[in-house]
Amino acid sequence: MILLHNCMWFEKLQSTRQMQRIIFGILVILISVSVSCTSDRSKTLFTQIDPSISGVEFANHLTPSEDFNMYLFRNFYNGGGVAVGDVNNDGYPDLFFTGNMVSNKLYLNKGDFSFEDVTESAGLNTDGYWSTGVSMADVNGDGWTDIFIALSGPNEGAQRHNRLYINNQDGSFSESASEWGLDHVGLSTSAHFFDADRDGDLDLLLLTNSFENLGSFAEATGDARKKTAPGAGLIFYENVGSSFIETTQQAGFYQNDIAFPLSASIGDINNDGWPDVFVANDFFERDYLFLNDGDGSFTETFEPPLVSVGSLSSMGSDLADLTNDGWLDLYVSDMRPSTPERFHAKMTYETWQEFNEQQKRGFGAQVTRNTLFQTVSLPSTLPSELPNASNTPSIVLSEQARLTNSEATDWSWAVLIADYDLNGHQDILVANGIGVDLLDQDYIDQMMNPRAIAQRRADGETNIILSMLAELDSEPLSNAMFAQMSEMNFQSRSTQWGLDAPSFSSGAAWGDFDQDGDLDLVMNDVDGPARVYRNQTLEQNQKQDGERHWYAMSLQSRSKNTQAIGARVDIWMDGQMMRRDNYPQRGFQSSVEPGVWFGLGTQTTIDSANIYWPDGTLQTITDPSLLTVNQRVEITQSSVSSQPTEASQTTSSLNSSHYQPNEHLLKHQIDPMFTRVEPMDIGIEFEHQAFEYNEFQRDPLLYHMRSSEGPAMCKGDVNGDGLEDIYIGGARGQEGHLYIQRMDQRFERVRSQGIVRERTSEEVDCALFDANGDGLDDLYIASGGNSLVSSSTALSDRMILTEKDDNGALVFRDTGQFYPVGSTFESTSVVAPYDFTGDGVMDLFVGTRLKPFRVGVSVNGYLLEGDGQGGFRDVTSTWAPGLQELGMITHATWADLTDDGQEELIIVGEYMPISVFGREESATDQQPTYRNLTAELGLEGTQGWWNRIMAIDTDGDNHLELIGLNHGLNTMFRASSESPVSLWVGDITQNGLIEHILATQIDGKDIPVALKHHMEEQIPLIGQRFPTYAEYAGKSVQELFTRDELARTNRLQAFMMESMIVDWDADSNSDRLTSSPRIEKLPRWAQVSPMYAGHVHDHEGQQFLLLGGNLYNVKPQVGAYDASFGVAIDLEENQAQLDTGFQIFGEVREIVSIRLGHEEDPNQSEILLVARHNDSPVVFRVEP
Repeated sequence: MILLHNCMWFEKLQSTRQMQRIIFGILVILISVSVSCTSDRSKTLFTQIDPSISGVEFANHLTPSEDFNMYLFRNFYNGGGVAVGDVNNDGYPDLFFTGNMVSNKLYLNKGDFSFEDVTESAGLNTDGYWSTGVSMADVNGDGWTDIFIALSGPNEGAQRHNRLYINNQDGSFSESASEWGLDHVGLSTSAHFFDADRDGDLDLLLLTNSFENLGSFAEATGDARKKTAPGAGLIFYENVGSSFIETTQQAGFYQNDIAFPLSASIGDINNDGWPDVFVANDFFERDYLFLNDGDGSFTETFEPPLVSVGSLSSMGSDLADLTNDGWLDLYVSDMRPSTPERFHAKMTYETWQEFNEQQKRGFGAQVTRNTLFQTVSLPSTLPSELPNASNTPSIVLSEQARLTNSEATDWSWAVLIADYDLNGHQDILVANGIGVDLLDQDYIDQMMNPRAIAQRRADGETNIILSMLAELDSEPLSNAMFAQMSEMNFQSRSTQWGLDAPSFSSGAAWGDFDQDGDLDLVMNDVDGPARVYRNQTLEQNQKQDGERHWYAMSLQSRSKNTQAIGARVDIWMDGQMMRRDNYPQRGFQSSVEPGVWFGLGTQTTIDSANIYWPDGTLQTITDPSLLTVNQRVEITQSSVSSQPTEASQTTSSLNSSHYQPNEHLLKHQIDPMFTRVEPMDIGIEFEHQAFEYNEFQRDPLLYHMRSSEGPAMCKGDVNGDGLEDIYIGGARGQEGHLYIQRMDQRFERVRSQGIVRERTSEEVDCALFDANGDGLDDLYIASGGNSLVSSSTALSDRMILTEKDDNGALVFRDTGQFYPVGSTFESTSVVAPYDFTGDGVMDLFVGTRLKPFRVGVSVNGYLLEGDGQGGFRDVTSTWAPGLQELGMITHATWADLTDDGQEELIIVGEYMPISVFGREESATDQQPTYRNLTAELGLEGTQGWWNRIMAIDTDGDNHLELIGLNHGLNTMFRASSESPVSLWVGDITQNGLIEHILATQIDGKDIPVALKHHMEEQIPLIGQRFPTYAEYAGKSVQELFTRDELARTNRLQAFMMESMIVDWDADSNSDRLTSSPRIEKLPRWAQVSPMYAGHVHDHEGQQFLLLGGNLYNVKPQVGAYDASFGVAIDLEENQAQLDTGFQIFGEVREIVSIRLGHEEDPNQSEILLVARHNDSPVVFRVEP
């Protein structure tokens, strides 16, 4: 009714943009009314304070014109910031908002969520100047909060310089940027105050953008990173007392024109006691991480092996300890839509070729999604691969946003990490929304067509840009809140916490506005009113008889850095530590209230607190009166350090070791079990060199390459001397290497043409075993991959016999047979020797991975019977007909799973269940067969993307359990029995070619992964049926295709992606296993990437499962899987340990234990040899 009654009024509006703004305002009101009518907002964690109560009536309205708009100024819709700080020293945090096309505003906090606008009297009115970021800090060290404002906007006018407002201590401020040397003119985004050199005063890092047009960087490379472009990128100012001097180059920061920094996060990320700097860069340049060298300079390190991937359009960022382990973790926001409707209507991605080209140009691997990096300390046994600072432990950043379901929040800005619900785990707030949907694909297709624009100009049309803007969608979005329920277990809580009102939010900050102990929120929205939220955690828990406790500190240092910016506070409770860092500038263009806040959950006592002051001194507090929960204490460094040292309050100077968490924080710490050894030290000189081939040109609607699953690696005794030898398979175009172990425990490569028949083979698996009974192990090589055609002989497996000539020299002879069957060439994946016929001669199982050009079509497993002379024949049809067309096999093993004295064949694969085939004797003296026991063992429904299966007695009960290594959970492909991942495979268009439709299930609908233009390129009928992206967006597979079309396909499904342990109990009424297995997920660190390799290591009677994985060759839309760096899992506790020394970077494919020396040799030792795709192997010496 409101809209109907006002349509005449709407017609009088001069600007379509005004109409959009008013409609949006009415929409917000209507939604707020609707919500209040349908739910009790008092039950949400946050409640929005009405402006009539708060007095905060600021609104950052934008009015584009033909001469000034987003096409002429790329940051037009980036919005403004907000700062929280006590500017009048009355104990209440005040609010400052920056406006782009409206004046900035300062509101004094009068208590009880009442604020007063004092902008005019404070001298802070800034009409006409485009303000972006705001920073509050005591710049001159007089104990009063000053305000720095970053300016941007049109490159014209005499008053575009950044502003520094010095607090006059009387409610007014004096603009003093010029006097302090901070009056830079440019496209400034934000400024960050911190004591970079620990000299007691605040230095400044300014983030700016280049004026250059993005199109001018089409040929740019990473070499431009270190080329100076004055006034662009990062500008560092050193505080020299009463002014700042620019020392960017000396400090090691990049002042270039290819970086478009939007935010920075500062903290001691490597725990050496010095502040480090992360910079989030928009567009094509990768992000930066500057580690502090401790001498006033920084070294940039945001590249492998420290980190493998970053966000492409990095916007907001924040550093905080998310896991309570004493190390700062990093979250970066990007712009990936969270719903299928918006994803398919608003999103596009680089092709595989473009993605690789960007890396070749030096811009690193970047993906369009939020990224969450867990910082992990690695033992000092690791050598040179990782950066070290001041002899601190090496660190690695493991990217896990997909694991936490926090990778997609649409066009996102501010990131604020804090414990909002006081449960002891920090949460993540992401402010999002864009004033106009710049990436609307229909708009780009139709309105941004250069010919269409040229025609409009030719027709004499004026105000073309405003007309184009009027046709753009403007969809307000809910901000995202990810609540951490337990360690790295996040759940979306935007609606439940009352933060789901649609908006275009940019800047955001937290502070305890009412001083009750929980953190309240304030947001600066584009084209909408600013919002103040009251946190009701404490009231809610009192009403519900629940417990939520808190603790907070206000800090005052003895230096000119009066607010102790850069201080770190650790509190200890029953052996558990929590860390907070006092860096107010964080998120995006904003500042939070100075100080530190801890949510304690149900914890009622604090044992001690350590304050690491910015000048490098440590203060330990044990006085119970200063550690009482549910209070905010004020700690002044000078009053403590001037007193005699006492047990309850002590101060000392520090070296870097003091900043490391205590040893017991490494939750399962043991002495390192493994030490890295250079491969050349034991004579191994090999590097797997992957064949460059783009499978996505062959299978455009698939997202993972299947030619990166090698190399093969196996061990055996080739020359019969009792020493273990090694074969490492080659990539396509590369020879494999056979290494013979010598008596001195080194290896020597054997070169023989008998080993090399096909250099074009992709060697993915191998087995060394005695095929002809001569006491020498022979070599079977499985050839696979997806880069060859089905007629290529390079796909055939090879059997190479080891013999000795008359002089006792080794001779290798290729039998010349084509395996697994001679009539066809197939891409195989696994060979598993076992005497299944029971005649004393080794037989084989060989699994097929795929059919070239027909990925997804079920392929065969083969049983090959050995003849004792090194030959094999296919007996599948008589011994195990159920192996025919079994699926896409990836791995298999033989093991006596059912305790019947006969080994079962256990097979896994892509979209396959864990399949078990057991031997069944014939009642009529006929040949035994292998029958499928999968259903009997309760393994139906275990379809996954399995990579390996292992049979191990993990619990010491003398029964084997299964360990299945799967795709993992750090992925966009989330599967369950209720919501499977599906792949339709078939000739949908009846053109004689196989098409693939990959889909994930969202809200009960099978939503295709493929973007419209990708689908349309392969299946043109999609474009005919759904001409626009909007029509395609959100459609299910069943809505895109007819029943008849889908009937031409086979639907494959995966129900689980977790790597796991499967166990059975024995049936009390029989000797058989029960049909209800217990399935237990392996720990989180086993889920962070696809796992391909596993090995069980016995350490002093304790079993550890060693795992390695990662997969890089995937489409950018999906994103590489690179978060694993090796993990050891204590199988008794099912807990991960990261401190064993078993750390590997890269794509791990095999782990083999090798004994050096003879079995009876007292000087024997053990190594682990780890094969990596497209890399050299890694060698670990096993410590006794």
